[in-house]
Amino acid sequence: MRRPQEFNSGDHNGKGHIPGAINIPYTEMIDIYGNTKNKSDLQDLLKNFDLDPTKETVTYCHKGVTAAIGYAALGEAGFDKLRLYDGSWSEFSSHEKTKKV
Repeated sequence: MRRPQEFNSGDHNGKGHIPGAINIPYTEMIDIYGNTKNKSDLQDLLKNFDLDPTKETVTYCHKGVTAAIGYAALGEAGFDKLRLYDGSWSEFSSHEKTKKV
């Protein structure tokens, strides 16, 4: 749910990602009015990623705000085992012992 330049950078100065995470920028999940796209458009988008709507999916972003948009969009697309990591990257990256990529 983060901007690609934040997600893909490995300098860990607020940049990087949780190991195993995939990135779908929230802007791809909303229409020009800021609403989540309709179910079929979201499902078409999500086909490009290795996500299973029957398995637990956790959304996160930098501080937990835009993760909520992804959470709502995934729910609209039919994902029903959703969690939102509200501490997001800010919390995860602050721990010295966590592996960051």
